[in-house]
Amino acid sequence: VLMIFGSGTMLSFGYTLLVGVIVNCFIGVNVSRWVLKSLLEYPACDNEKNFRKKTERKTIHFFENRKKYAIVVAVIFIIGLVGIGVRGIHLDTQFEGGTVLEYRTEAAADVSEESIAAAVEKAAGRAATIQMTESNVDSSTALVVTLAGKNGVTPETQKDISEAIAKELGLDELEPSQTFAVEPYIGAKAMRNGIIAVLVSFACILAYVGLRFSVLSGLSAGLTAIIALLNDVCVVLFVFTIFGIPLGDSFVAVVLTIIGYSINDTIVVYDRIRENTNMNPGRNLIETVDESLTQVLARSINTSVTTGICVIVILISSVLFRISSIYRFSLPMFFGLINGTFSSICVASILWAVWKQKKQGVPATDSEKKSDGKN
Repeated sequence: VLMIFGSGTMLSFGYTLLVGVIVNCFIGVNVSRWVLKSLLEYPACDNEKNFRKKTERKTIHFFENRKKYAIVVAVIFIIGLVGIGVRGIHLDTQFEGGTVLEYRTEAAADVSEESIAAAVEKAAGRAATIQMTESNVDSSTALVVTLAGKNGVTPETQKDISEAIAKELGLDELEPSQTFAVEPYIGAKAMRNGIIAVLVSFACILAYVGLRFSVLSGLSAGLTAIIALLNDVCVVLFVFTIFGIPLGDSFVAVVLTIIGYSINDTIVVYDRIRENTNMNPGRNLIETVDESLTQVLARSINTSVTTGICVIVILISSVLFRISSIYRFSLPMFFGLINGTFSSICVASILWAVWKQKKQGVPATDSEKKSDGKN
């Protein structure tokens, strides 16, 4: 979907993600198995003491804690909505249109992006975003000024901006190395494509889950998965808003990546529920769900932790080297990963269980069973 509807960074990320998924699937299924079998050819490795035996875990009663999970979701939404009310939602140049001025200088070592942004906003009379990137080849710094909005920049305003930046850097004069503008209609088209990409991905996921998990009543499983994914999208939006990151192609890339990670986790949960349902068809629905979630909990946490470590390394690097484009991707990505794991375990599967429990009239907990028996 990223490759079909995306452009620029979003398109490139789509290709990269596709190659990563294919390579990861091949390595995970084949290469790791071949390596392990090769190691087992050595007597030192072919020893039962070198492997940890699987221990039976005590079943966690996830369903009984469903109200606590609902409170967590509500608190997150309250914080997010307050953040939107206070900070507002800002669109990046890719979606709103605007003008970009690029400078290259060697005098920006001790000057902050905030001070330059304040000087530019005063000279231009409009909000500005500053991105400073130090060169790894020489001592120069690339300084990118982004002025969002429907109006262009006149030569006089551009001169005022250059003079304001030069004064902030302690220079006599400074000329932009490159300038370009994004027309509002192009930005509107990019935003429309981003929205379409998210909706198409939801439709594809709903269709796949509906077909794959027919034993779980595929439509209900698909719809509850979509609700959990919408929760993930909202959390990503809240992070962008609270941290003052404008919505652009990085927002669409983060949203679709988190959707991919989250639905992958949700499908693992659904698959375990399906397996346990087939093995014990007469078993209580809620007991099956709790057992399945307990069995996949460690897997979900381990996957999120390892991915989160990679994202944190990227995030730290983006802060140290002041690469704002990567920062805008990695920071929301980190929070999205955490919430994606939570939504897969505590939102999608629990919502599906509530749906089925209400539809079938199945007692959910021991207390409900006793109450039902008395009645």
